[in-house]
Amino acid sequence: MTLSNNNKSETFSYKHEYGTYFVAANVCNATGQNFTRGIEAFLKSLYSDPRFLALLQ
Repeated sequence: MTLSNNNKSETFSYKHEYGTYFVAANVCNATGQNFTRGIEAFLKSLYSDPRFLALLQ
């Protein structure tokens, strides 16, 4: 994600890994279960990043 204010721009990324499966139903289930966890983890890492806090200044 790229965020910017009037003075500067910063790009943030996060990689959330989870198991792989060979059965389609298991893949869909795992993706659904991990999507929310991945978003929560990304936001937690974003909010604790000093570059994000600097953008708020």
